[in-house]
Amino acid sequence: MAQTTGEPVKLAEGFQFCEGPAYERGTGYLYVVNCQSDNIHRVYPDGRVEVFAKAPGSGNGSTFAKDGTLWVCDYKRKAIVRFDRSGKPEVMAEECEGKPFLGPNDLCCILPTPQALGTDPSARCTAAMPMAGYSGWRKACSSLTASL
Repeated sequence: MAQTTGEPVKLAEGFQFCEGPAYERGTGYLYVVNCQSDNIHRVYPDGRVEVFAKAPGSGNGSTFAKDGTLWVCDYKRKAIVRFDRSGKPEVMAEECEGKPFLGPNDLCCILPTPQALGTDPSARCTAAMPMAGYSGWRKACSSLTASL
Protein backbone atom coordinates (compact mmCIF):
# COMPACT_ATOMS: atom_id res chain seq x y z
CA MET A 1 0.00 0.00 0.00
CA ALA A 2 1.19 3.53 -0.73
CA GLN A 3 2.45 5.69 2.09
CA THR A 4 -0.02 8.23 3.43
CA THR A 5 2.57 10.65 4.80
CA GLY A 6 6.02 11.78 3.77
CA GLU A 7 7.41 11.81 0.24
CA PRO A 8 5.32 10.73 -2.74
CA VAL A 9 5.85 7.14 -3.86
CA LYS A 10 5.68 6.04 -7.49
CA LEU A 11 3.21 3.17 -7.70
CA ALA A 12 3.57 2.36 -11.41
CA GLU A 13 4.85 3.77 -14.67
CA GLY A 14 4.60 3.40 -18.44
CA PHE A 15 1.38 5.35 -18.91
CA GLN A 16 0.94 8.08 -21.51
CA PHE A 17 -1.75 10.33 -19.99
CA CYS A 18 -3.59 9.18 -16.88
CA GLU A 19 -6.96 10.45 -15.68
CA GLY A 20 -9.69 9.39 -13.31
CA PRO A 21 -7.87 7.52 -10.57
CA ALA A 22 -10.29 5.42 -8.53
CA TYR A 23 -9.28 3.40 -5.48
CA GLU A 24 -11.08 0.12 -4.80
CA ARG A 25 -11.43 -0.41 -1.08
CA GLY A 26 -10.88 -3.91 0.16
CA THR A 27 -8.56 -4.92 -2.67
CA GLY A 28 -6.03 -2.09 -2.61
CA TYR A 29 -6.29 -1.75 -6.40
CA LEU A 30 -5.98 1.63 -8.04
CA TYR A 31 -7.70 2.05 -11.41
CA VAL A 32 -6.46 4.69 -13.84
CA VAL A 33 -7.72 5.64 -17.28
CA ASN A 34 -4.98 6.05 -19.87
CA CYS A 35 -6.61 8.61 -22.17
CA GLN A 36 -4.16 8.07 -25.03
CA SER A 37 -4.86 4.33 -25.34
CA ASP A 38 -8.39 4.33 -23.86
CA ASN A 39 -7.28 1.47 -21.62
CA ILE A 40 -8.41 1.31 -18.02
CA HIS A 41 -5.53 -0.09 -15.99
CA ARG A 42 -5.61 -1.89 -12.66
CA VAL A 43 -2.57 -1.15 -10.50
CA TYR A 44 -1.90 -3.72 -7.78
CA PRO A 45 -0.46 -2.73 -4.40
CA ASP A 46 2.88 -4.33 -5.41
CA GLY A 47 3.08 -2.12 -8.55
CA ARG A 48 2.00 -4.69 -11.15
CA VAL A 49 -0.20 -3.22 -13.87
CA GLU A 50 -2.75 -4.91 -16.10
CA VAL A 51 -5.38 -3.74 -18.55
CA PHE A 52 -8.75 -4.11 -16.85
CA ALA A 53 -10.90 -2.90 -19.77
CA LYS A 54 -11.02 -0.66 -22.81
CA ALA A 55 -13.37 2.31 -22.90
CA PRO A 56 -15.89 2.14 -25.77
CA GLY A 57 -14.91 5.68 -26.83
CA SER A 58 -12.35 7.51 -24.74
CA GLY A 59 -12.39 7.25 -20.95
CA ASN A 60 -11.68 9.97 -18.45
CA GLY A 61 -12.89 10.47 -14.86
CA SER A 62 -14.06 7.46 -12.86
CA THR A 63 -15.55 6.37 -9.55
CA PHE A 64 -16.77 3.23 -7.84
CA ALA A 65 -20.42 2.61 -7.00
CA LYS A 66 -21.45 0.87 -3.80
CA ASP A 67 -21.93 -2.42 -5.71
CA GLY A 68 -18.25 -2.43 -6.73
CA THR A 69 -18.78 -1.51 -10.38
CA LEU A 70 -16.50 1.09 -11.95
CA TRP A 71 -18.23 4.06 -13.61
CA VAL A 72 -16.28 6.02 -16.23
CA CYS A 73 -16.93 9.23 -18.14
CA ASP A 74 -16.52 8.57 -21.85
CA TYR A 75 -16.12 11.94 -23.53
CA LYS A 76 -15.91 10.65 -27.13
CA ARG A 77 -18.98 8.45 -26.70
CA LYS A 78 -20.60 11.29 -24.71
CA ALA A 79 -21.81 8.85 -22.08
CA ILE A 80 -21.36 7.47 -18.58
CA VAL A 81 -20.26 3.84 -18.84
CA ARG A 82 -20.41 1.20 -16.10
CA PHE A 83 -17.88 -1.67 -16.05
CA ASP A 84 -18.74 -4.87 -14.24
CA ARG A 85 -16.13 -6.85 -12.27
CA SER A 86 -14.99 -8.61 -15.47
CA GLY A 87 -14.49 -5.32 -17.36
CA LYS A 88 -17.60 -5.58 -19.53
CA PRO A 89 -18.93 -2.07 -20.39
CA GLU A 90 -22.55 -0.93 -20.34
CA VAL A 91 -23.68 2.59 -21.28
CA MET A 92 -25.70 3.92 -18.34
CA ALA A 93 -26.48 7.50 -19.41
CA GLU A 94 -26.08 9.70 -22.46
CA GLU A 95 -27.97 12.67 -21.09
CA CYS A 96 -28.63 14.55 -17.90
CA GLU A 97 -31.97 16.11 -17.03
CA GLY A 98 -33.08 15.69 -20.64
CA LYS A 99 -29.98 17.29 -22.15
CA PRO A 100 -27.41 15.16 -24.01
CA PHE A 101 -23.89 15.07 -22.64
CA LEU A 102 -21.40 17.01 -24.74
CA GLY A 103 -18.27 15.42 -23.30
CA PRO A 104 -18.47 14.18 -19.68
CA ASN A 105 -15.14 14.53 -17.93
CA ASP A 106 -15.30 13.83 -14.20
CA LEU A 107 -17.61 11.83 -11.97
CA CYS A 108 -18.00 11.17 -8.28
CA CYS A 109 -20.48 9.22 -6.21
CA ILE A 110 -21.59 10.87 -2.99
CA LEU A 111 -22.48 8.17 -0.48
CA PRO A 112 -24.57 7.19 1.38
CA THR A 113 -27.18 9.11 -0.64
CA PRO A 114 -26.07 7.95 -3.36
CA GLN A 115 -25.85 10.97 -5.59
CA ALA A 116 -23.83 11.20 -8.79
CA LEU A 117 -22.14 14.46 -9.68
CA GLY A 118 -20.03 15.15 -12.71
CA THR A 119 -18.57 17.68 -15.09
CA ASP A 120 -19.38 18.14 -18.74
CA PRO A 121 -16.89 20.86 -19.80
CA SER A 122 -18.08 20.98 -23.40
CA ALA A 123 -21.60 21.97 -22.29
CA ARG A 124 -22.97 25.40 -23.09
CA CYS A 125 -23.41 27.67 -20.08
CA THR A 126 -26.83 28.40 -18.68
CA ALA A 127 -28.06 30.62 -15.87
CA ALA A 128 -27.81 27.63 -13.54
CA MET A 129 -24.20 27.02 -14.62
CA PRO A 130 -22.73 30.53 -14.96
CA MET A 131 -18.99 29.76 -15.18
CA ALA A 132 -17.81 30.95 -18.61
CA GLY A 133 -16.89 28.04 -20.84
CA TYR A 134 -17.32 25.43 -18.13
CA SER A 135 -20.45 23.75 -16.88
CA GLY A 136 -19.18 22.94 -13.40
CA TRP A 137 -20.85 20.18 -11.41
CA ARG A 138 -24.07 18.82 -12.79
CA LYS A 139 -26.37 16.49 -10.87
CA ALA A 140 -26.96 13.32 -12.85
CA CYS A 141 -30.44 12.24 -13.80
CA SER A 142 -32.45 10.28 -11.25
CA SER A 143 -32.19 6.97 -13.17
CA LEU A 144 -28.39 7.19 -13.16
CA THR A 145 -28.27 8.13 -9.50
CA ALA A 146 -30.59 5.25 -8.61
CA SER A 147 -28.17 2.84 -10.32
CA LEU A 148 -25.27 3.92 -8.16
